[in-house]
Amino acid sequence: MRNIGQMTVNDRLPSLTVIQEIFNKIRCNELYKKKYSGLSLNTWDDFFNLPLTYKEDIRASGPEGMLAVPRDEAWHYHESFGTTGTPISTWFTADDYECEINQTWRWTSEIKPGMLVLNRFPYSFAVPPFILEQKCKRDGGIIVPAGYLSWNVSYPRILEIIKRLKIEAIGCLPSELIMLEMIAEKCGYDIKKDLGSLNHILMSGQIVPAALKEYIENRWDASVTSVYGSTETGGIASTCKEGSLHIHSDAIIVEILDPVTKATVNDGDIGVLVVTSYYRKAAPLFRYVTGDICRMVQEPCKCKDTTPVIQVLGRMDDVININNEKIYPYNLEQSILEFAKQFDSAVYFVIVTKKKLHIRIESHNGINKPTVDSLDELRKKLMVPLKVHVCRKGELLDVGFLLRSPEVYKPNKFSDWRTDPRKSITFTEALIKWPEIGFNEFRDIVQRFIKNAILRKIIR
Repeated sequence: MRNIGQMTVNDRLPSLTVIQEIFNKIRCNELYKKKYSGLSLNTWDDFFNLPLTYKEDIRASGPEGMLAVPRDEAWHYHESFGTTGTPISTWFTADDYECEINQTWRWTSEIKPGMLVLNRFPYSFAVPPFILEQKCKRDGGIIVPAGYLSWNVSYPRILEIIKRLKIEAIGCLPSELIMLEMIAEKCGYDIKKDLGSLNHILMSGQIVPAALKEYIENRWDASVTSVYGSTETGGIASTCKEGSLHIHSDAIIVEILDPVTKATVNDGDIGVLVVTSYYRKAAPLFRYVTGDICRMVQEPCKCKDTTPVIQVLGRMDDVININNEKIYPYNLEQSILEFAKQFDSAVYFVIVTKKKLHIRIESHNGINKPTVDSLDELRKKLMVPLKVHVCRKGELLDVGFLLRSPEVYKPNKFSDWRTDPRKSITFTEALIKWPEIGFNEFRDIVQRFIKNAILRKIIR
């Protein structure tokens, strides 16, 4: 019997017939036509010997290369943000989204009929905002669409909306809550008094270490759940109330492989995550190498759910290697956030040089030096040379900058000088309004620029 983390052929795999039907279907599309030419799938051994699928394969197949249904049966087109090369294209049918809602139920379980849900995910290619939309449409909940890339929803306005409408849930990136916390303080809000209606935080887009979950829950007095996946795979796992990422094992097949040999690792060992998203009608993927370093958690989850739990340690490309010591992004953030508790802060920035890590942490309580014991503990956890720089509040996350960001208006090619105090004379002027900057703000900007320029020369 072949083991796949905690999943075995007997109890965690779908019917072989289901996989065979999809295999025969996708062999006709551009992505798999050559890759699977001459291959057959009669047993599970045949499946686990199929060639792996890589991002380069998807890119090479073109925008419609993954499409496994007639184009008029697709409902949504998505692509990756393209930060690491040519964007990767994928497609969803309406039924695919229905499956996304069903399998991410842990993530959205707190949404109830009539509940106001502030949707801060960007409405541009990202999948999570549309899962929330469809969840609320089907099962109740009222969406307040306010994607953070939209022109008319600045951070101060988001805080005002939460207070005025008494928003009960928010869907967003993890960093959003840290920024909103600091902006709220700057704008004179008391989080628990003025924004206390916010009880549920639904995160996606980044892995949420336990320390970050704890920090945000304590600051906002709200529960945090998260979903893990990618544009091309769809949802892979979502968290229970304990914070464990439970695999959507009734919709995907998971393998953890050695990054070099591509052999299956032993239970609980670290490897690269390979996913088969067989539930996707529009664009199923077979044995897709995600590039994420993961391990299957062997210990039973405290929530009593027996669905397998996965721990995502970060992207292969983001693993830091210093003096032959590997630091995974998850462990790095978890260690730093535990260390930063003494400064009552979750704002940090890491600089990697050839010889060491420079960890910059804002102090939000006036303490400007870490304890000796905490520094020793941090070095033991990370096992690489490092230097900690304690910064004043606002030095790493400039709230003033967020508040000084330009207002972007609805495009307008007309200005009536009789009523428009701005008296615009160009399209750009009509589109963007830069806030006035006083002497103190200007001095702060100059000081930051000079200090950062000096630091770039000092840190090597």
